[in-house]
Amino acid sequence: MKIKSIIVALILIFVLAGCKNTSASERTKEFLIDFQADPEYPDDTDLVVSFTFPTEIIDITFISPSGKKLTKNTAEWKGQNGSLEWAEGDENTGQTWSTYRIHNAEKGEWYIEYNLGLNGSIEDISVWSD
Repeated sequence: MKIKSIIVALILIFVLAGCKNTSASERTKEFLIDFQADPEYPDDTDLVVSFTFPTEIIDITFISPSGKKLTKNTAEWKGQNGSLEWAEGDENTGQTWSTYRIHNAEKGEWYIEYNLGLNGSIEDISVWSD
C-alpha cells in the first residue's frame, strides 16, 4: 500500500513539474476573417487589417485559406500575389498600431494568430479590402 502511495505521489510530482503556468500574455489568440470579393468593387483584391494596441506593438501571423503562414519575416517580395506588406507606429512615442496588407489575397477564411505580450487586449481591429 505504501509503495502505491509513493508511486502515485511521484507521478503527481512529475505531472505537476511538467505543467507550465501560462500567463495571459503568453497565450496565443486567434480570430477569423472571411475575405470574399465585394461585387461592388471586384478589383479590390488586397486584404488590409489594422490594429491598435494599448501598450506595445505585437507580431501578427496571418494564415491563408490554403494554410500558408505570413509574418513580417516572410520572404516574399512586396506587391507579389499573396505577399505581406506592413507599417507600424513607434512605441517610444506612444504610437502602438500596425497595419498589414496582403496583396491579391486568397478568398476565403483567413486566421490571424497573435500573442498579446504586455497588452491586456487589442484596442481596435479594422478590416477592409483595397
